[in-house]
Amino acid sequence: MLPAAVVLLLLAGCASQPGTQVPNVTNITNVTLPAASGSNFTLHVLYFYSFTCAYCARTTPLVDALAANYSAKNVVIHEYEIHNDVGKAIYERISDAYKIPPASRSVPVIFIDGEYLVGYPKITGYLEREINACLEAKCPNPLDALTNASIAVPV
Repeated sequence: MLPAAVVLLLLAGCASQPGTQVPNVTNITNVTLPAASGSNFTLHVLYFYSFTCAYCARTTPLVDALAANYSAKNVVIHEYEIHNDVGKAIYERISDAYKIPPASRSVPVIFIDGEYLVGYPKITGYLEREINACLEAKCPNPLDALTNASIAVPV
């Protein structure tokens, strides 16, 4: 495991840029993902990235490949760029629900089930394993954390 100082330095290059106002999103229901129903379970994964982040540029091809490979298994990976109003608003709300301190928020980040994976090494090392585990366990939609904070547990 990398020392915390090294991790912070790596993540600092991908932290969200200051200066962009987050819209006041009080009702996020218009962008929530559909809930799983019956035997037609769909696994939802949220991927947040920045177009200015070099680590995101390395992570996105893997995320896109997994999205393509798992689409037949009802896995939907929703991608949000954090420099647009909707992406940033959802990122801030879900980060709050997952109790990620503002100073620790960074991209690339994946929210799956009640967990989040931050950074290129963690995403590339664990995402496919998490997808398979969540397919078996029928994990809840990560956006459920906006209404049920008990599902959000950092790893």
